Amino acid sequence: MESLGIRIDNFEGLNWIWHDAELYSVNIIWSDEGDINLNLIAVLNPYEDRKKLIELGIQSLNIVAELQMIHEFNFTSPGNYTGREFLSTWEIKDAHHPKVKRHQIEFSGGSSLSFTCSSIFLKEWENT
Repeated sequence: MESLGIRIDNFEGLNWIWHDAELYSVNIIWSDEGDINLNLIAVLNPYEDRKKLIELGIQSLNIVAELQMIHEFNFTSPGNYTGREFLSTWEIKDAHHPKVKRHQIEFSGGSSLSFTCSSIFLKEWENT
């Protein structure tokens, strides 16, 4: 999957920016080659320090995280909400391979998302 975003090699320094981000969409994409990619589309909390994102050229609060080469994907959800979910925590841990990290995301309404991935790209999202 070709990305127009900015490749992030060390996401650990950026995962905290997602705290209290309003989740708009989780898109699962299967490539023709059978790879699974995941797009998280969210609006970042304007009160978080976005200096690192701005240094990367991302000015907008509206952002897409393209997670490529997903493995061991698991999503749980209570399925009943009164509004949009917000990201509570995004933890990153070592996985079985040095170039792959395990990600665990918890959401405000009780949903959770866990996966391993090899590449993360960030780009601005045009919220229309």
